[in-house]
Amino acid sequence: MKSKSKLELADLDPDELTGKGDTVGVAMKDNVNFPDAADLLAELAAANAIAKAKVIVQKNTAKAAVQATADRDAALEVVGGVLTAVGAHVDSVAKGNPVIIESAGLGVKGAATHIGALGQVQNLSLTAGDNPGEVDAQWDPLTGKTHYELMKCVGDPGVEANWVLIGSSGGSKTALLGQPSGTNMWLRVRAKAPKPANDGPWSQPAHKIVP
Repeated sequence: MKSKSKLELADLDPDELTGKGDTVGVAMKDNVNFPDAADLLAELAAANAIAKAKVIVQKNTAKAAVQATADRDAALEVVGGVLTAVGAHVDSVAKGNPVIIESAGLGVKGAATHIGALGQVQNLSLTAGDNPGEVDAQWDPLTGKTHYELMKCVGDPGVEANWVLIGSSGGSKTALLGQPSGTNMWLRVRAKAPKPANDGPWSQPAHKIVP
């Protein structure tokens, strides 16, 4: 029975694989048993050198990613601490007045939340923005609701398949940027609930030719 070489490359990690390349290259160099292997050995050496460089880059990138994540988390912790201090300051000034608290962009603890299905957004309107391709949308806010979903249509608004979800808004107005000028655009909005079953119905579409 003739023996065959055993590589088992799948079991090697990157360092072990390039190490195998070095070992084989050294063992076969000037080996009288393989007088015609010079081209293969040159190819192996070149490929191994590239692989070693890539392994080093990957290791450095992985280290940098770990450090970047740690730096991010540390920065976010600082932001959280400052926001906590801001909240305490707002409370000291507001003295329990929910209007003043909300004017600072903060929620009010114990504020009533909507239970059940949300209502339909009313009075959606579209106006030209300050720049070409910009359309401003606004609508009546729903009580206690600050999150809305938007869909756009540039075809026949009567065909449901023409409507495309384009994003969400945390308030009752938003700016749509980068729209192709001259396009007939329809927009509709609905209130989003924590449970999809309680989402509000879509508003009546509003139409605007993009400036």
